Amino acid sequence: MTFSPSGGGSISAFCIEVVENYPDDPITYQAVEISQVPENSPPGALSEVAQTLIQDLYAKFYSSNILNAPTNAFDRKTNYAAFQLLIWEISHENFDTTDASVAVTRMDLTQGAFVGASNQETMNLASSMIASLGNGGFSAYSKLIGLTNPNNQDLLIVVPTPAIAGLAGLGLAGMRRRRR
Repeated sequence: MTFSPSGGGSISAFCIEVVENYPDDPITYQAVEISQVPENSPPGALSEVAQTLIQDLYAKFYSSNILNAPTNAFDRKTNYAAFQLLIWEISHENFDTTDASVAVTRMDLTQGAFVGASNQETMNLASSMIASLGNGGFSAYSKLIGLTNPNNQDLLIVVPTPAIAGLAGLGLAGMRRRRR
């Protein structure tokens, strides 16, 4: 999903909540640490394990060739769908461990918290992403922040430059959602 802040430009965002609204009206969001999204229950705020897994997912794939290299629109949509599927799987999974390495072994897209990709290519890519989580250790992704609004879907965004890092402490107003 792409947002247009009231100041211009665009920001790519991934939803972290499945059940809340996403109207096409301007929405005011508050920028928060990822530990504070989603604010509603279920699933409630991200556990430390879920935060670790999402940080590693972003570190390994957000800027990688998997998301950004395909010139074919179908491949690009498949790749983004796999990434979004994993965000929902991680954020909605009830991990019964505090060890991220153990949590990865328990993720199963055919029986997990979020089952639903009908495209086999999306499922295959998401499964290979799961298999790479934690390889070489779990990486932090310092550019990742959450956007929260009590009446709309909470989101994850990447702050692209240090000049925009001030967004982490300020609310974002007037964002209009555009579908990719």
